[in-house]
Amino acid sequence: MLKDNLGCSCVCCEALSGHVEIVKLLVALRDSDLLMLIDNEARSCVCFAAVSGHIEVVKMLVDIGGRELLMVLLKDGSSCLSLAAEMADCEDNKGVVKVIEEAY
Repeated sequence: MLKDNLGCSCVCCEALSGHVEIVKLLVALRDSDLLMLIDNEARSCVCFAAVSGHIEVVKMLVDIGGRELLMVLLKDGSSCLSLAAEMADCEDNKGVVKVIEEAY
């Protein structure tokens, strides 16, 4: 099973936790299409990593998945950039915002 009852994929869960190597392994075992899976609220793995302040995970996901990964909008119309910016009072999230802005 690739998703739980909330629609969260294994990659989303690992991105949320900041596990760079596990995310790399999961993508290698499957393919980069796994990165485009979204949960029931339309959050992607890069969104989970971004709001959690995991800079290295965000960088790696953007490198593998490309800019398209950043263009996924949540059901409420927000993006991973806007969500990360809301959390920008945390130093890690300032770095995440910078990474995402550079990728645009």
